[in-house]
Amino acid sequence: MNEKASPDRVFIFDTTLRDGEQSPGFHLDANSKLRIARQLEKLGVDVIEAGFPISSPGDFEACRRIAREIRGVTVTALARAVRALPELPQHVFVDGRDKIDAPCDCAAVIGGDGIVMSIAAASIIAKVTRDRLMCALAKDCPGYGFETHKGYAVPEHREALDRLGPSIHHRRFFAPVIAAREKHQPSIVEPDLFTVETHIVPGISVAV
Repeated sequence: MNEKASPDRVFIFDTTLRDGEQSPGFHLDANSKLRIARQLEKLGVDVIEAGFPISSPGDFEACRRIAREIRGVTVTALARAVRALPELPQHVFVDGRDKIDAPCDCAAVIGGDGIVMSIAAASIIAKVTRDRLMCALAKDCPGYGFETHKGYAVPEHREALDRLGPSIHHRRFFAPVIAAREKHQPSIVEPDLFTVETHIVPGISVAV
């Protein structure tokens, strides 16, 4: 955001992607978050709260994709991560097109993981950390093979989904997960993320 903006300027800070993730019965995968972020960009919001990248590999990937694609909007999940570091860095590299609102020097590098050594190293650390998380998850959810396929949609993972049904950790709106849920839990109906039923009077509802 521009610190020299007029004092009468109103900045729009949107938390749809953060609060939507916490709403009971809803789950936003990376594709859903990116679709919503594109619409927020068209609406001209100033700040997008993209989520909690540390909470899961899926949320990390969603925040990263939003930061890479959405232009002219501050993505605060990344800026907050910098401020939360135990020691403030002198310089931050962003693997993408746009700088973040960091409290230090910042440079955005397209394709940075193939150009900047520190970005490449961070990508390796993130991948190794994710793999370790998947191995830990395999102990809580045996039978899915998380320790081998690390959550990717390989044939072995799809077979386990079909055989066991989805766990609470699977992305609800991923097509194979939907198919497995319909097979094992046919009575459960997931809400439509993009249609909200608003009840005006008893017996009448309007989609907004």
